[in-house]
Parts: sequence; structure tokens; C-alpha cells
Amino acid sequence: EPGLPIAGRVEVRGRIEREQGERVFDATVALRDASFISDIMRISGVNGVIALRGPPLHTPKKQILSLGVVDVGVPLTEGLVEFTLRRDGTVAVARAMLHFAEGELRAQDVVLDLDAKQTAVTMQARGLDLSAVLARVDLPGIEGSGTLDGDVPLVRTGESLVVKGGDLHAAQGGGKIRYTPSEDTRALAASRPNDLGLAVAAFSNFQYEILEAKLDGD
Repeated sequence: EPGLPIAGRVEVRGRIEREQGERVFDATVALRDASFISDIMRISGVNGVIALRGPPLHTPKKQILSLGVVDVGVPLTEGLVEFTLRRDGTVAVARAMLHFAEGELRAQDVVLDLDAKQTAVTMQARGLDLSAVLARVDLPGIEGSGTLDGDVPLVRTGESLVVKGGDLHAAQGGGKIRYTPSEDTRALAASRPNDLGLAVAAFSNFQYEILEAKLDGD
């Protein structure tokens, strides 16, 4: 429906009955290529069947959903989440996985309180391709090779989602970083041979064995 944050095919089936004098309901919600839009992310290609029971609303067992794309400013693809909605309204995530930069971001055994003013979850980065990561850096001419592992702590506060204290490091084997400067940068480097010029020359073909990157920001 226009104006709603969810779109796609959603089918709901259920029944209401009495147990020990109280009304209870059981329902299944089938999602087919559904999408969801919020202030901090866009999720599309959601597929799966969720079993619900209540009141209070909860899932009687673990549920699994597949996610096509989770866009949080950068697109995370081919996701999978296994979760349980508890009676107290919190969501227990047994495992979550998303593909990014030719590698994966993973989390497991996380409890989320969606009504809290702030929620946090740390994603473990595994096998990120440095060239794919550098392609998202706002510095034309930078490229590299090698793979990165590390941690990416995500914090949601209200309608914002930020990375706080993220850390990536090169996997064993190292790699290379190359920077091809623009003509303007090349001219500026030539006028400053003892600092900028030295850095540009070093990164024209930089072989590394150890590499660490800190991540902070939205």
C-alpha cells in the first residue's frame, strides 16, 4: 500500500483459539521478494516464512530469512539471518551473514532491543578484498590487492547508524597498494618533494606485509 514502509508479496494465514480460557493466535507470514525502507536502511529481496504466536507476539522457534540487498549507505548482499522474537519484544539473532567487498560480514548470538534508544552489534569481517574496499574510498587513483579481516561495530542511535571503533587488518600474505595521482596532485607533489612528493612516490607501488585500518563514521 502507498505510504507503508514495506512492499512486495506478503501472505498471512492464522487462527485464533482458546487455551486455558485465554485467546491465543497462531500465524504464518510468508514474504516473497519483499522490501522494507526505514530512515537508516533499505532492505530488498526478503524471502522466507515466519511463524508467530501471541499474545505477547513472539516466534515459537528460530526463524530464517534470506535478504537480497541491505543498503546502509553501502550495499550488503546475499544475506541470511536466523532469529527468534522473544516474548519481551527483544530479538535474539543466532547468526547473521551478509556479503560485502567480495567477503563476508558475520554476527552471532546477539540480542537486540528494537525499542531501545541505542542498539549495538559487532560484525566480524572475513576475507574482504582490499581492491573492493578501496573502490569505495573517495580518492580517485587508489587501488590495491590483498584480503582484510577484523571487526565492524555498528551502533544505531535514533535514526542514525554509525561505525564506532572499527578495525581491519591484512590477512597473512600481505599485498600491494598503488596510487596514481591526478595531474594537479602530481604537480603539487613535485613542488613539495620532501613530504607529499615522498608519500606519492612511496605509494606508487607499495608492497605491504602488515596493514591496519581504523573505521569510524556513518
